[in-house]
Amino acid sequence: MSEFVVTSNSFWNFSLQLYEQPGVADACLQLQNDYGLDVNLVLFCLWYGREKGTISQSMLRLAITHSRDWKREIVQPLRDLRTNMKANQRLASEFKNKEFEELRSQVKSAELQAEKLQQLRLEEIVRAANESNKEKSPSPQQENFRLLCEEIALTLDTTVSTLFQQIASRTQTVSDHE
Repeated sequence: MSEFVVTSNSFWNFSLQLYEQPGVADACLQLQNDYGLDVNLVLFCLWYGREKGTISQSMLRLAITHSRDWKREIVQPLRDLRTNMKANQRLASEFKNKEFEELRSQVKSAELQAEKLQQLRLEEIVRAANESNKEKSPSPQQENFRLLCEEIALTLDTTVSTLFQQIASRTQTVSDHE
């Protein structure tokens, strides 16, 4: 691989392009909802594998630590609020529905911004570490995901592997350019 240079938003742009590919959003949400995976960490494994190769254990642990704290303190409360607002039609009917939906849309935007900030921080961690990749793998994205599952004690069963492959197969359609 060529010299690795992280440009501002390269992870975010990669994620946006990938997420809009057919089947990716559904597979990501299933990994999140059914297996508790942080979608940003799944995308990080793919992005890092594509850009740099196999991730080191120390880099992966830094990414997981940051992501767990950020998700718990920032992203999850916003997600819970948005989900509760969607589910609670009684409250929506007490207000003008348009205004309630506008508020919910603002919460959704804040959640998306929080996820973007998480990715920007992960990108900063990569840039600051400036590690050289000593281990080469024939499929670094798959190896990175395997390492993530191992690190968070998630069994890499057939369904989880299939969902990941569904997402990973779409990385080929993501442009290298921002």
